[in-house]
Amino acid sequence: MFYYSILIATTFIISICSIDKHINNKIYILYFSLLAIIILSIFGGTRLIGLDYDVYEIHFNIIPTITKYKWTDPSIEIGYEILASICKSIYNSFHLFLIFFTALTITLMFWLCYKYSPYPLLSFFMFFSYSFFPQVMGQMRQPLAIILAFIISIPLFLKSKKTLSCIALIFIAFLFHKSILFLIPFIIVSDKILSNKTIVILSTIAIACYTLSNLVSQFLISLIPSNFYLHDAVIAYLTYKSMAVTFSMGMLERIAMVTILFYYSHKYGLYQSKQPLRLFINMYFIGVCLYFAFISTSAEFASRGTQAFTYALFFALPTILKHVSLKDKYTILSIICAWGIYLSLGILDDASYYIPYKSILF
Repeated sequence: MFYYSILIATTFIISICSIDKHINNKIYILYFSLLAIIILSIFGGTRLIGLDYDVYEIHFNIIPTITKYKWTDPSIEIGYEILASICKSIYNSFHLFLIFFTALTITLMFWLCYKYSPYPLLSFFMFFSYSFFPQVMGQMRQPLAIILAFIISIPLFLKSKKTLSCIALIFIAFLFHKSILFLIPFIIVSDKILSNKTIVILSTIAIACYTLSNLVSQFLISLIPSNFYLHDAVIAYLTYKSMAVTFSMGMLERIAMVTILFYYSHKYGLYQSKQPLRLFINMYFIGVCLYFAFISTSAEFASRGTQAFTYALFFALPTILKHVSLKDKYTILSIICAWGIYLSLGILDDASYYIPYKSILF
């Protein structure tokens, strides 16, 4: 736990200090970004532990080099496999590939934070807390797929290019992770100003699906064509129930966060006036609705499928923080800090996968 504590504490301190206007500038952001990319890439890339670590290692060992390439495992998206095959062709080392893949993911996330957050390092701390240990060091394909989806689709969302947005999301889902398909329904809402009536209606539908889960799952299963290439995967998700139909900390967290977003954005008139912020708030809200709609049907389907929506929180909260009064700044910053520390310690829930930390370096 020592190594994790050092990483969490260092990332936390740097992100909090970055709120200061003297530190929140291009030079310091670049310096800390490069430092974080190097350290986290080595930490994640030289590991011998993590969710699905063995699966990814076995997969890397069996895929051919790019000159002899053919799709080896249809359950793993072809874009990821081609990327792994290219790296294997250059140098046949799984850990060198892990370092490259981790560095690519973190670098792209820093770019995304810099582009859409007034406090890039704070946004990165939220990403780190939520995703680094369980996903960047575990289920690696999904965080990269989400980041690529944001990089490509957010500008299209903001310009209301719905057809191109849909094509881009399908393309990324096919290449890197199927869960990106969950973002497609969001295109309908995008950056529209949602009225209170609309918010209540969507929330009511989500709660209704939550309470009528068996009927919903059977209905969805009946809609899936038997020849659909994801048929078995979707059926498995919809029939896998790993959570009782009771409220959990994850549910309360989502309700609290969406309430905070709407409350402060309306209090300061930000929801109507800030288009990118409105898009991120809408995205998080739709993600919460989908989460509740599916959670009692399949916890795996709900949590994995809606993770992309949670990334919107990394940009929405820091943006609100930038525009509120000093008193509310302390409140929102405290919420971000508490949320980040709580999620960072989530590795304790998967202790057998991550603790003790094991690396090829020692």
